[in-house]
Amino acid sequence: SFTAYELSNGFHYIYQEYPKGQSTSTIHILCKAGSLYETVEQHGIAHLLEHLLFTVPLSHPVKNTTTLNILRFFDETGATLHAFTTIPYTIYTITCLTKFLHDTLQILSHILLDRKTLFQSIPVKDCERECNVLREEMAYEHADVKNITYDVVRTHLYDQSASTNEIHPLLHTKRKELLAFYMKYYTPEHIYCSIVTSIAWSSVHKTIVQSLFGKTTRNNNNNNTCLLYTSDAADE
Repeated sequence: SFTAYELSNGFHYIYQEYPKGQSTSTIHILCKAGSLYETVEQHGIAHLLEHLLFTVPLSHPVKNTTTLNILRFFDETGATLHAFTTIPYTIYTITCLTKFLHDTLQILSHILLDRKTLFQSIPVKDCERECNVLREEMAYEHADVKNITYDVVRTHLYDQSASTNEIHPLLHTKRKELLAFYMKYYTPEHIYCSIVTSIAWSSVHKTIVQSLFGKTTRNNNNNNTCLLYTSDAADE
């Protein structure tokens, strides 16, 4: 059973309840911020952003006086992260211990929607390093016959478009463009989230989702949370 909601700021999420006692929870985030939305001068910026988001130091959700290394926190708490960029979407999937679900969602709400302070702490060297990582990934992918075939089809479908997945040679210097892309596409109405957990829906909705992801507004904001769909077996 599952329930789909849209918060007042446009943030969409789906809740599905695990059987009681499950020790892990899974979060799946889909952002309408793929390479399709890049300009020619921004080639690779969606993929670069996917990499950089998890390098930003944040306040620790438990130890508020320390700086949090996100990936280290995931390692220490047993979480697994998988992220990738497609033509229309950038996608993040995290499986964590249920007792750390709130902390994990708190981290995600900061890196996905903290539009005021996020990029003040990303040094240029991180941009350069991650651009090199992107080029290595692409070199590996382009050596695969299946990917070559796919690229041929994609090039014909998206001619003259950034969705051909190239990387601008000066991408690591485009910090203003990076922030502009983030500000434009990492907004509540562009983000869809599914949460599968044994924690009760009321706690997920009121305490976690509405208080964390509901803080950021959109231009055409309304004042209501909307129930979009609930399956017949869902617990309302």
